[in-house]
Amino acid sequence: MPKLSSGINIYLSLNHILEPDLNWFKAPKGHFWYMTTDEECPPPYEPYADKTFSYQHSPVPKTREEMKRFVQICLERDDGMVYWIGDYLSDFPFFVKLDNQDLVDWKAWLVDNEERLNDFLDNGIEKCATQSLIMQDARGYVCMTEVKKPNGKKGWVKANKIVDNPLNKKQ
Repeated sequence: MPKLSSGINIYLSLNHILEPDLNWFKAPKGHFWYMTTDEECPPPYEPYADKTFSYQHSPVPKTREEMKRFVQICLERDDGMVYWIGDYLSDFPFFVKLDNQDLVDWKAWLVDNEERLNDFLDNGIEKCATQSLIMQDARGYVCMTEVKKPNGKKGWVKANKIVDNPLNKKQ
């Protein structure tokens, strides 16, 4: 991933796209599930802020251009952790402010790494398509474990979701 002249490290992420999981809700045929911004907690996000996300489904991207709408642009914090400020590859930079040299660096990186980027986008399309196919057999509800009582927030509970990914069962 590129390191720009100003020292900003940029990462591309698909981590918000859910893994295939039979312990989830069905989406319309040809759709996949992902986490997206919540209207109660919209971007831009600060590096150390708590964030709330919503789950949404969308048609599986058919082209690399369509896939760019689902690729998050993440930045490295001073502690080495990576965070998302709210930008997607399709419209970067939007929330992130780049100076002129950083913008030149970014555009040069895109040109120099076109083949790698295209492979990344193709893998993203495949990830969405695979999830979509598998989750047609989803239960339609979610099972949780270790539900804990609300911690001062009315109506909120903490729980761990059980993931039932059939790809993990293949040997």
